[in-house]
Amino acid sequence: MSKEGPRLLSTKDGYAFAKFNGRKINFGRSDDPQARIRFAALKAQWEANDRELNDDMLMVRTMPGAVTVAVVCDQYLAHVREINAADWQRNNYARVDLALRPVRDLYGPQPAADFGPKKLQAVRVAMLKTGRLCRREINERVRLVVAAFTWAVAEEMAPAGLAHGLAAVAPLKKGQHGAREGREVGPVERWVVDATLPHLSRPVAALIEIMWWTGARPSELFRLRPRDIDRSGTPWVARLEHHKNSHRGKLRELHFGPRAREILTPFLLRRGAGEPLFSPAEAVAEMEPRKRQERKTPLYASHLARYEREKAARPDRVVGETYDAGAVRKAVQRAVAAANRERREQGVQLLPDWHPYQLRHAAAGRIQAALDLEAVRVALGHSDAEMSMQYARRDLAKAAAVMEEAG
Repeated sequence: MSKEGPRLLSTKDGYAFAKFNGRKINFGRSDDPQARIRFAALKAQWEANDRELNDDMLMVRTMPGAVTVAVVCDQYLAHVREINAADWQRNNYARVDLALRPVRDLYGPQPAADFGPKKLQAVRVAMLKTGRLCRREINERVRLVVAAFTWAVAEEMAPAGLAHGLAAVAPLKKGQHGAREGREVGPVERWVVDATLPHLSRPVAALIEIMWWTGARPSELFRLRPRDIDRSGTPWVARLEHHKNSHRGKLRELHFGPRAREILTPFLLRRGAGEPLFSPAEAVAEMEPRKRQERKTPLYASHLARYEREKAARPDRVVGETYDAGAVRKAVQRAVAAANRERREQGVQLLPDWHPYQLRHAAAGRIQAALDLEAVRVALGHSDAEMSMQYARRDLAKAAAVMEEAG
């Protein structure tokens, strides 16, 4: 630490922080004038206390009446970024941010201590009025808001009774306040997958196939490396260090049967032991020659010059070494659109829109039909059987229809 003491710094996302005696203290958004005031006040007390930090100083900095709702929102966002890995942030940070936006918009300047159940219900009404959110999504966002203020209570930024009061707000029930129900997500049919695959890059097509045969979450495959897979017996096994439930102490293994092993083998041979099996950079390298080969017009020098200009105009565009959920979802959307252009010309049935997570539902249905619900829970890595039932429910309905016809 310099002789001048801690300095107020800013994260890449615009949050102000400083380190006192090795402890990182957040002060809210960097563009909030109060952040600098809070920092200056704490530093003055720290200097007066022989450059030692104590809990009394932090309590003064975060007196419930002095902390606003906006400060709670900003510091909670900084907190979740600090404690969660990059994989979690890619898939979840935006959802937390979106959940807190109406809270900040409606009550940002007001004391956090005054944010009670009635105001939480008002935030929920604001979510309802957008017309864009279904009941389940609204309930999830309200849960995230409650989590933020529960954290604020633990940090002594809000009175202890606040978390209890907010938790008393019951989730929306079906039909309550006109909340619409979300679209039921079920399995994608195999013929739809088969018609989509030719329009995907080789790595994405392999990812889709592996998800179909294993029921793995997309995030469990993106960073999978050859050295993560034990190939000493059958089935092959990948023991994941980082996964959705790793913070709960849960173990997660992926098991690769004969079809999955057949799909994985070419990638195991091409990639180094520590490299991700499925690489978007590799997909781009394969795509460029194929696109040029499929050109219907000659590739003139003017075309090459234009491509170079476009490339130079985006010097910061870097193709990553791993996929994420958004990239794969967009790739499937583009592939479905390309397939439907051909099918429309041929006068055959168009493909429905679908997304990669439906492959997990399809695997759950197959496993449940062949074995039982407990097998679904174990194979898909669910914490409870109720979640497994949600994935398998549509196939159970189909089974009932078959038995009604044939039994």
